[in-house]
Amino acid sequence: MIIVFFLLTFFLICFYSFFLVDPSLTFINHPLWEKTRSFFINFGYYRRLESAFVYVILLLLLFTFYFLLKNKKNVNIFKIALIIVLISLFSYPFLSRDFFNYLFDARIFTFYGKNPYVYKPADFLSDPWLRFMHWTHRTYPYGPVFLVLTFIPSLLSFGKFILAFLFFKIFWGIFYLLAVYFLEKLDKKIAFVFAFHPLILVEGLINNHNDLIGLS
Repeated sequence: MIIVFFLLTFFLICFYSFFLVDPSLTFINHPLWEKTRSFFINFGYYRRLESAFVYVILLLLLFTFYFLLKNKKNVNIFKIALIIVLISLFSYPFLSRDFFNYLFDARIFTFYGKNPYVYKPADFLSDPWLRFMHWTHRTYPYGPVFLVLTFIPSLLSFGKFILAFLFFKIFWGIFYLLAVYFLEKLDKKIAFVFAFHPLILVEGLINNHNDLIGLS
């Protein structure tokens, strides 16, 4: 049951992440989603105290179930990690804007055929993705290995934002699962911490910081 509660809490955090969706970002043009998005934004942005309270409670619960899970024997780490990845695909990077920069930096090369080390997002003012972008004034700040890796999900998206969002999420999930798989062969205790620690899940799989790729 602890595993179920842990996964359920993680799912609720993923669900909560959409309460802080960027007001300028529209995933799909559908009246039902527009009404839902308006409700989310109203609660997440304009009822900050209640919103923060909900998040803190969920995070504390996740930590609680994490520590309880550590005492459970014969945990199938990889199988649970796979479920975590599937859940995380339906999450929004609510505590960081970096994810969208990864998308656009790769797009500069795969869609526009330009060098992200020379061109910056602000050089493409007609691009509709810019309306929910931050840090548009800088060129690519990371090394070439990560940049080349991000070309893969970017190319698969064929210039479509919703596909890019999903494929980048999947991309992070693959690296996370690879790390869990090989860590489990080396040391199950370390694999457990990497696979289930709330900070890694929230910052790595929900907010999609590239540190997770580096760790993997």
